[in-house]
Amino acid sequence: MLARPPGQIGRPSTVVLLLAIMAAGWVADLRGTAQTGAAPRASHVCAAVRWNDVARSLVRRGYVDPLWAVRTYALVSMAQHDAALAVASSANHNGGDGEALVAAAVTASSATVLAALYPHEVPRVAADLQIDLESLRQRVSGPALAAAIATADSIARRVIAERATDGAVSLEAADRPSASGAWISLEGRPPLRPDWGRVRPVLMRDAASISLRPPPAPDSPEFTAALATVRAYTRVGSARQDALVRKWADGPGTDTPPGHWNAIATELIRTYGLDDVEAARVLAVMNMALFDASIVCWRTKFEFWYPRPSQADRNVVPTIPPPNFPSYPSGHAAFSGAASAFLAYRFPDEARRLVELAEEAAESRVVAGIHYPFDSAEGLRQGRYLGDLAIALYQAGGALFSPRARTAPATREGGG
Repeated sequence: MLARPPGQIGRPSTVVLLLAIMAAGWVADLRGTAQTGAAPRASHVCAAVRWNDVARSLVRRGYVDPLWAVRTYALVSMAQHDAALAVASSANHNGGDGEALVAAAVTASSATVLAALYPHEVPRVAADLQIDLESLRQRVSGPALAAAIATADSIARRVIAERATDGAVSLEAADRPSASGAWISLEGRPPLRPDWGRVRPVLMRDAASISLRPPPAPDSPEFTAALATVRAYTRVGSARQDALVRKWADGPGTDTPPGHWNAIATELIRTYGLDDVEAARVLAVMNMALFDASIVCWRTKFEFWYPRPSQADRNVVPTIPPPNFPSYPSGHAAFSGAASAFLAYRFPDEARRLVELAEEAAESRVVAGIHYPFDSAEGLRQGRYLGDLAIALYQAGGALFSPRARTAPATREGGG
């Protein structure tokens, strides 16, 4: 069972608070003059990637559900990007190593957001913060570093405050439709975040403006054929199927499905040697697409309450436990469609492999017996639409935090 993350965002545990729990002498040094002498220059490690790793580790430790996880990744990376952009634009005027100041901004903004979202993990976040800033203060003056931290902390706190009312912490119950054949919650437990479809998005103006495509009717030939496909997969397994299911399971205690795509993105960032500003932009735009994909997907799930294959046919025995929410569409597919569409644009040499990975992730849920083929097809379609919005945002440049009207015409969003 997935552990429920904090029910609401509390007062931000800012970088100031994190610094305060460190050694008082070290904090005083930060405000002092430049460090000179024998300290060697630390080798550059992309701070955006480093703190994405930290965020994913907190998700794993907390057995966080995929919806709270994707919000974590989005808020951290949005704060990272805007802090990096702000500090990069003024680094030349502050003196010192501009690369180090940008890394400090990414580090401080990440720590502020993670401390607010996971207050019980403040000591762990503080330890990571101290390690990174100790290294950075060998390269720049104390005042310049303090100024970068203050700028980043301010931006991160604005992101936290703005998203505190986005509806993600709502715990409203769901009213199951009375119609026969509707999805039934596992063991009578409440479904996972049934009101997530009403969370305020970051790419779109309003998710409710999207026209949702209904799934096939349960007595239709399309449904009958799809169910037969799932039944066949679960009756006759193969080594390839088992490997596929394990690769994309992303269950409790993992990075979760959106975290899986964050790991893919960070590997691409390392491979292509992106600097902190660009790395933060790639992660932020991708995670914004992932976040909005989760909202559209969950809105669809609890609009139609479609039963899982194993509920429609007792002869379907899934190879992994079905998640506790309706079947249509596939969340794995929605996440994969969004991330792969954007990453394929940003890394064109990897486009074919990324598309194949998305299709593989979507297929894995069908062969596991927990989704129909049309679940995965619709999830990919929804995700790719959000990926297209992410590409447009990436091309526009500039800061990401300011609310933007990114909603396209309803005919395009609904797809008819």
